[in-house]
Amino acid sequence: MPWQNDPMKAVTVAQMRAIEAKAMAAGVPEAELMQRAGDALGQALGRAFPEIGSAVAYIGKGHNAGDALIALRVLRDEFGWDVAVRAAFPVDEWSQLSREQLGDLVPTDSLAPRPGPLLLLDGLLGIGAQGAPRGAISELIAEMEHLRQTRGAVVAAVDLPTGTDPDSGEIYPGAVTADATFMIAAAKCGLLMGRAVGATGALHLVPVDGLEGDGDANMELIAPQTMSFGKSPRTFDFHKGKAGRVAIVAGSRRFTGAALLATLGAIRAG
Repeated sequence: MPWQNDPMKAVTVAQMRAIEAKAMAAGVPEAELMQRAGDALGQALGRAFPEIGSAVAYIGKGHNAGDALIALRVLRDEFGWDVAVRAAFPVDEWSQLSREQLGDLVPTDSLAPRPGPLLLLDGLLGIGAQGAPRGAISELIAEMEHLRQTRGAVVAAVDLPTGTDPDSGEIYPGAVTADATFMIAAAKCGLLMGRAVGATGALHLVPVDGLEGDGDANMELIAPQTMSFGKSPRTFDFHKGKAGRVAIVAGSRRFTGAALLATLGAIRAG
């Protein structure tokens, strides 16, 4: 069966910065890029978590906070979630772009218990941060982890879990433990490394119009969003004997998981 693989090349922080700079040099304002990223993130979160509940954005003062706030508004206005904001710093210390995204959202000093699913967005630090979290950031990370352990909250990291290095994958002490990480625009090299798996949870890719670009050719992400393939139309008298055959060579009668997955994949492929 013919199919085409178009894997997404992972990027380093420097490469992601270059992609953003190229987009702005082409005439796309930084505020528009943030709006696109936040909208795409909100849509991705709404699809990934279809059971509506309460969503809380935990934010710092950089542009990652702006992405999280836009996504939070999408969850509220388009998917019907109850929303709240927990901020590590006073609003007047935020970046200008992030302040502009606050709108009618008001940071709260505490969270009231609510029934139903609880989704926590980690928008505390972005790809520009380095080293272990500290101060007010650490306090909110501790609060998120407490809710995760005691309330069954699900933590979704915005672009990367706070405290995990996006280039090396190193998890610093006190880092966020995410149940899912929504990588914005491109996969981040460090998050694809085995050492990062304890912090990232499931990886999601959030494509953003205008932020396409080349990354590190030595590391690629293959996911449903990065692949385009299809089956040629078949004649009405087509039968399975015309589709070819797949032989699965497995290693053990006791451990059949890989063989089963390979067989199911072959069936789904036609």
